[in-house]
Amino acid sequence: MGFLSGKKLRKVLSSVRQAEAKPYDGVKESKKALIAELQGSQPGEELPQRFELEASLPIKGSPRCSPSEESPAVEDARKRLIIGIDFGTTYSGVAYCFPDKRNAKPRAVVNWPGAAHGSAPKIPTLISYDKQDPGIFKWGALVDKKSDAIVGVKLLLDPSQKSPSYLPARNVKKDMKLLPKPPVDIAADFLRVLNAHAMSQIEQATPAGAMEGREKEYVLSGKSERAARVRTGSADEGQCSAGSMVGRGQRCYPGSMSSILGPRPAFERAGREAYNFVQAAEKAGISPITLIKEPEAAALYALRDEDYAVEPKDCFVICDAGGGTVDLISYEVGSTKPTLEVHEVIPGTGATVGSLGLNKRFAEAVQSLFDEDDWPGVKRSEDFRHAERKFEDEVKKGFQGRPDEEYLIYFPRVGLADDPENGIVSNVWTMKIHRDDVRAIFEPVVTDILRLIKDQVQSVKLKRRNDKVAGIVLVGGFGSSQYLKHRVQTEHPHIHVFQPADAWAAIVKGAVLSKLPGEAIVSSTAAVRHYGIEVSSLYDEMVWYINIGDNIRRDQTIQLPVYRCVPVDSDAKAFLFYSQLIEAEDEIAPLYRSEGQKIKVCCRLKSDLSGVPRSKFNKKIANQRRRAGEEGKQYWEVQYNLVIAFKPALMSFSLELDGETIGSVEAHFAH
Repeated sequence: MGFLSGKKLRKVLSSVRQAEAKPYDGVKESKKALIAELQGSQPGEELPQRFELEASLPIKGSPRCSPSEESPAVEDARKRLIIGIDFGTTYSGVAYCFPDKRNAKPRAVVNWPGAAHGSAPKIPTLISYDKQDPGIFKWGALVDKKSDAIVGVKLLLDPSQKSPSYLPARNVKKDMKLLPKPPVDIAADFLRVLNAHAMSQIEQATPAGAMEGREKEYVLSGKSERAARVRTGSADEGQCSAGSMVGRGQRCYPGSMSSILGPRPAFERAGREAYNFVQAAEKAGISPITLIKEPEAAALYALRDEDYAVEPKDCFVICDAGGGTVDLISYEVGSTKPTLEVHEVIPGTGATVGSLGLNKRFAEAVQSLFDEDDWPGVKRSEDFRHAERKFEDEVKKGFQGRPDEEYLIYFPRVGLADDPENGIVSNVWTMKIHRDDVRAIFEPVVTDILRLIKDQVQSVKLKRRNDKVAGIVLVGGFGSSQYLKHRVQTEHPHIHVFQPADAWAAIVKGAVLSKLPGEAIVSSTAAVRHYGIEVSSLYDEMVWYINIGDNIRRDQTIQLPVYRCVPVDSDAKAFLFYSQLIEAEDEIAPLYRSEGQKIKVCCRLKSDLSGVPRSKFNKKIANQRRRAGEEGKQYWEVQYNLVIAFKPALMSFSLELDGETIGSVEAHFAH
């Protein structure tokens, strides 16, 4: 196989880019000619079997973009029960809705076993296993505060997440070894009992017989698409596998998907955490499922809840401040009636700076009050458990930053040496604002969140050419903090900062809302990476189909044309083709792969056309071969499209020939 010089290759690529503006039918023949030139052969000659996607003609922006056939805005309201699950780092919740009922609205499950403070839309994400039998465990508010409960297991679903510098360094491998089960199995145990209890509460709140014949559909909120990806699996009977996750407009049903979606597609996930989360849901018996990004769910609920104050062209920054992470996405309102329609303005951002960091910093502050030798005993004491509960229920939620605020933390049993200068008298630690006892705990976390919000606001103004941001919406557990709202409003005095009435439940209610026809939809998202292919492995020149910030319609598909040749006497294995999808996070997409600083293989795709009838392909006769003795040999001319479809938090792959879905794609993600 011959290769072109760099100068000649760039000439050919220039012709390729000129072809982008032509209609697809008008460039079929020029495509073959260009491919032949890339490989040093003439049009009509047999091309090597190993010819892959990286040598296919890239036609960016071609008219072959088609909408999905189904959308929640037009979906019929058959007898369904929509269940949303928000599996949080510190708290988790469930909401539900019967979409066929008049004035259907999401409702949160508010009665939880062991809850000491009456009804609440969330339950602690805690689980404690019996030391002798890991099949026995307590969960949520039933967990004994003195036990070695597992906290923050959601973060262990993606151990690659980095913690802020102001928190103690995590030894992930050590943490994993101390667990009685793998994180996925622990998450599955929690989700199983969470779902079982939620279903019992839903049935109790529903008239007799109302649940009969209803299809259950689950919506799971996951991380935004700023993390990694993962390969797919296959759906077993009665389950929805990770490989069968489908976004809005498509559902995964038990049994064979081929009758609904055609050959099973491969999917990109929102990160290792999201993939493990879906695996845990499968093990918990939760199916079928749809995945939605957490900030997206929060935005749909918050903006629909405030629809009287929302106008077309308004732009809102959504800040989802949870227990483990903080995620931000900005949306512009396209329309408000009859359906609230919004689209992403810029790619989402986020970091591991959630309110769980406040709890850890509070523990460090308490530790500083005691001698080093006394601390292990104090940490296991009932006094410390009460102190943690006081901080969680009163300080975190009530702190506003006023100079007259103070909080009393009692240690009646372990004893504290009096130190009036630092607020310690008679075994009581008085946390005062003027001494910065509380602010010192909050400040690093709040400062990080303010930085994330500032960066998002500035990026939005730059994208919208200084058009104002109408509002900053704070949701999530820490999003309910009055101190956080005060600090954000102080930093952005000309932008309205607001918290929905039930900001804590905004994500789980928004997840349900996303499946209600005619309520609210996100019509497009902003790409967070460049995606493309390597045109020549020798000269490592790249062609990018998607660039960071590109507006990707939720119903959009992109088709990459592929041309291959297979000798007629080849066996079925010759119709297995391999290619690579490349991603980059460089600010500007690099022209050459070697120039990229943040470039890597996104996934390796295995396209299987072995079962496609040969009548779908054209039989050709090779001529003018450069290798003696091969003239006159017959080969199959295999032309097809690799189709990338965009779903909420997911990217799917499939193959098409003449508008018909054929074969199958298996994606093996590199990280």
